[in-house]
Amino acid sequence: LTAILVSFGMHETLLPSKRIPFQGRVMKKLLLQSPLSCTRILFRHSKEVRILAIILMLQSIPGFMGDVFQILANTEWNLGTKDFSSFVAMFGIINIVANIVGSQMVRKLGIKRFTALATLSSILAPIGASFFSFRGLIIGSILGFLGSAQMLGVTAALIAEGAKSDVPQG
Repeated sequence: LTAILVSFGMHETLLPSKRIPFQGRVMKKLLLQSPLSCTRILFRHSKEVRILAIILMLQSIPGFMGDVFQILANTEWNLGTKDFSSFVAMFGIINIVANIVGSQMVRKLGIKRFTALATLSSILAPIGASFFSFRGLIIGSILGFLGSAQMLGVTAALIAEGAKSDVPQG
Protein backbone atom coordinates (compact mmCIF):
# COMPACT_ATOMS: atom_id res chain seq x y z
CA LEU A 1 0.00 0.00 0.00
CA THR A 2 2.85 2.37 0.86
CA ALA A 3 4.58 1.70 -2.47
CA ILE A 4 1.37 2.42 -4.38
CA LEU A 5 0.71 5.63 -2.44
CA VAL A 6 4.29 6.79 -2.96
CA SER A 7 4.16 5.95 -6.67
CA PHE A 8 0.91 7.76 -7.37
CA GLY A 9 0.41 10.25 -4.55
CA MET A 10 3.81 11.63 -3.66
CA HIS A 11 5.33 14.48 -5.62
CA GLU A 12 9.04 14.66 -6.45
CA THR A 13 10.89 17.38 -4.53
CA LEU A 14 14.07 17.29 -6.57
CA LEU A 15 14.07 19.85 -9.38
CA PRO A 16 14.16 18.33 -12.88
CA SER A 17 17.43 20.15 -13.57
CA LYS A 18 19.08 18.36 -10.65
CA ARG A 19 17.85 14.84 -11.48
CA ILE A 20 20.37 12.29 -12.69
CA PRO A 21 19.25 9.48 -15.00
CA PHE A 22 19.74 5.95 -13.67
CA GLN A 23 23.04 4.43 -14.81
CA GLY A 24 23.51 0.76 -13.92
CA ARG A 25 27.30 0.65 -14.25
CA VAL A 26 27.81 3.76 -12.18
CA MET A 27 25.43 2.35 -9.53
CA LYS A 28 27.79 -0.55 -8.75
CA LYS A 29 30.66 1.87 -8.13
CA LEU A 30 28.47 4.09 -5.96
CA LEU A 31 27.25 1.15 -3.88
CA LEU A 32 30.84 0.11 -3.18
CA GLN A 33 31.69 3.68 -2.12
CA SER A 34 28.52 4.23 -0.08
CA PRO A 35 29.70 2.92 3.32
CA LEU A 36 32.10 5.87 3.61
CA SER A 37 30.33 8.36 1.34
CA CYS A 38 28.33 9.74 4.26
CA THR A 39 31.53 11.17 5.73
CA ARG A 40 31.88 13.47 2.71
CA ILE A 41 28.99 15.57 4.01
CA LEU A 42 31.14 16.44 7.03
CA PHE A 43 34.03 17.81 5.01
CA ARG A 44 32.72 19.12 1.70
CA HIS A 45 29.87 21.35 2.78
CA SER A 46 29.11 24.28 5.06
CA LYS A 47 29.50 24.35 8.83
CA GLU A 48 25.70 24.42 9.21
CA VAL A 49 25.30 21.22 7.17
CA ARG A 50 28.07 19.57 9.20
CA ILE A 51 26.47 20.51 12.55
CA LEU A 52 23.00 19.39 11.47
CA ALA A 53 24.35 16.08 10.14
CA ILE A 54 26.12 15.40 13.44
CA ILE A 55 23.00 16.29 15.46
CA LEU A 56 20.91 13.98 13.28
CA MET A 57 23.42 11.17 13.78
CA LEU A 58 23.42 11.64 17.56
CA GLN A 59 19.63 11.71 17.66
CA SER A 60 19.40 8.42 15.78
CA ILE A 61 21.78 6.42 17.99
CA PRO A 62 19.26 5.45 20.73
CA GLY A 63 16.73 4.31 18.14
CA PHE A 64 18.94 1.53 16.86
CA MET A 65 18.90 -0.83 19.83
CA GLY A 66 17.68 -3.67 17.61
CA ASP A 67 17.67 -7.04 19.32
CA VAL A 68 18.83 -5.60 22.64
CA PHE A 69 15.32 -4.30 23.35
CA GLN A 70 13.74 -7.63 22.42
CA ILE A 71 16.12 -9.51 24.70
CA LEU A 72 15.44 -7.03 27.52
CA ALA A 73 11.68 -7.35 27.04
CA ASN A 74 11.90 -11.14 27.08
CA THR A 75 14.45 -11.74 29.85
CA GLU A 76 13.92 -8.81 32.22
CA TRP A 77 10.25 -8.04 31.79
CA ASN A 78 9.03 -11.52 30.83
CA LEU A 79 6.88 -10.14 28.01
CA GLY A 80 5.17 -12.66 25.85
CA THR A 81 4.71 -12.29 22.11
CA LYS A 82 1.26 -10.73 22.51
CA ASP A 83 2.41 -8.08 25.02
CA PHE A 84 5.51 -7.28 22.98
CA SER A 85 3.44 -6.97 19.79
CA SER A 86 1.00 -4.65 21.57
CA PHE A 87 3.87 -2.46 22.73
CA VAL A 88 5.34 -2.28 19.21
CA ALA A 89 1.90 -1.35 17.82
CA MET A 90 1.49 1.30 20.52
CA PHE A 91 4.92 2.68 19.69
CA GLY A 92 3.95 2.91 16.01
CA ILE A 93 0.84 4.90 16.91
CA ILE A 94 2.91 7.15 19.18
CA ASN A 95 5.29 7.82 16.27
CA ILE A 96 2.42 8.84 14.00
CA VAL A 97 0.87 11.12 16.63
CA ALA A 98 4.28 12.60 17.50
CA ASN A 99 5.00 13.52 13.89
CA ILE A 100 1.54 15.02 13.35
CA VAL A 101 1.73 17.08 16.54
CA GLY A 102 5.41 17.84 15.97
CA SER A 103 4.86 19.24 12.49
CA GLN A 104 2.35 21.69 13.98
CA MET A 105 4.58 22.55 16.94
CA VAL A 106 7.57 23.31 14.69
CA ARG A 107 5.49 26.04 13.06
CA LYS A 108 4.66 27.58 16.43
CA LEU A 109 7.89 27.03 18.38
CA GLY A 110 10.46 27.00 15.60
CA ILE A 111 12.90 24.21 14.85
CA LYS A 112 15.35 24.96 17.66
CA ARG A 113 12.82 25.09 20.51
CA PHE A 114 10.83 22.13 19.20
CA THR A 115 13.99 20.02 18.86
CA ALA A 116 15.04 20.90 22.42
CA LEU A 117 11.58 20.00 23.78
CA ALA A 118 11.40 16.77 21.76
CA THR A 119 14.92 15.76 22.83
CA LEU A 120 14.03 16.32 26.49
CA SER A 121 10.82 14.32 25.93
CA SER A 122 12.86 11.41 24.59
CA ILE A 123 14.47 10.79 27.97
CA LEU A 124 11.15 10.06 29.70
CA ALA A 125 10.82 6.52 28.33
CA PRO A 126 14.29 5.33 29.41
CA ILE A 127 13.91 7.03 32.80
CA GLY A 128 10.52 5.35 33.25
CA ALA A 129 11.98 1.97 32.28
CA SER A 130 14.97 2.42 34.59
CA PHE A 131 12.91 3.23 37.67
CA PHE A 132 9.59 1.50 37.06
CA SER A 133 10.30 -1.37 34.64
CA PHE A 134 8.01 -2.02 31.69
CA ARG A 135 5.07 0.01 33.02
CA GLY A 136 7.42 2.95 33.44
CA LEU A 137 8.54 2.51 29.85
CA ILE A 138 4.94 2.64 28.64
CA ILE A 139 4.09 5.71 30.71
CA GLY A 140 7.35 7.42 29.74
CA SER A 141 6.73 6.64 26.07
CA ILE A 142 3.26 8.16 26.23
CA LEU A 143 4.27 11.25 28.22
CA GLY A 144 7.42 11.71 26.17
CA PHE A 145 5.75 11.01 22.84
CA LEU A 146 7.42 14.02 21.20
CA GLY A 147 10.72 12.20 21.54
CA SER A 148 9.63 10.07 18.59
CA ALA A 149 9.62 13.22 16.44
CA GLN A 150 12.88 14.73 17.67
CA MET A 151 14.55 14.32 14.27
CA LEU A 152 11.73 16.13 12.45
CA GLY A 153 13.12 19.65 12.79
CA VAL A 154 16.76 18.70 12.26
CA THR A 155 15.93 16.66 9.16
CA ALA A 156 13.94 19.56 7.68
CA ALA A 157 16.73 22.02 8.48
CA LEU A 158 19.37 19.68 7.04
CA ILE A 159 17.44 19.25 3.80
CA ALA A 160 16.89 23.01 3.47
CA GLU A 161 20.50 23.87 4.30
CA GLY A 162 21.79 21.06 2.12
CA ALA A 163 19.82 22.36 -0.84
CA LYS A 164 21.49 25.77 -0.39
CA SER A 165 24.88 24.08 -0.31
CA ASP A 166 24.18 21.83 -3.33
CA VAL A 167 24.17 18.63 -1.28
CA PRO A 168 22.46 15.93 -3.37
CA GLN A 169 19.17 14.84 -1.78
CA GLY A 170 20.14 11.16 -1.95
